[in-house]
Amino acid sequence: MNTLDRIFLLLTALTAFYTIFRLTRTTSNVRRFIFHLISLSVLTLSSLLLMIFGWDILGLMGDGISNKVIAVVASLIPFAWAVGVAGDIKRELVKYYLPVLGTGLVLITISRFTDSADFARIIYPVFHGFAGLSIIALPPLLIRRTNLKNSYLFVSLGGLLISTGGMALAFLTSGRQLLFFSADVVLMILAPLLLLTTAAYSAGLINSGDTEA
Repeated sequence: MNTLDRIFLLLTALTAFYTIFRLTRTTSNVRRFIFHLISLSVLTLSSLLLMIFGWDILGLMGDGISNKVIAVVASLIPFAWAVGVAGDIKRELVKYYLPVLGTGLVLITISRFTDSADFARIIYPVFHGFAGLSIIALPPLLIRRTNLKNSYLFVSLGGLLISTGGMALAFLTSGRQLLFFSADVVLMILAPLLLLTTAAYSAGLINSGDTEA
């Protein structure tokens, strides 16, 4: 990892932390943002760990216990993000999204710690795909039915960016390559991609306006 990547990761952590500060300082209803706060907290921690320990912590080809934990914890980012988006669009959706993605997290944990490669190849795309599509598609399709501002669409943009990087990483961990996203290409774009993702996510949340009553 070069110095520029570490700068990008530091800026990512600072952006996520600033967003957490803004969301908890400017609203009396922290419950509204709780799932976004979980996602942003994991983003902050992940960026700092990557900055300190480098890309090796991703364990693209590793099977150690630390790599298994990282794989599970990393799923919290899109899963919590998706539940947060669903709750922003319509609060009743949380009671459906939470058990579905909670089940997905449990199954991913089982697949990682039992080394069930075939099982993992099924559940990873199913649950990560569901979360990613929710983040990308729900706001554009349903934003007009809410009190959210159009700037909330930046949340979807952030989801699109992180989904691209996530799919490329998923292919690499399975020993395959997505299009031109070789390991070198992925690691070259990952740090700036994380920064752009966090910036878009943060801009969408901070300027979103009030959700439905």
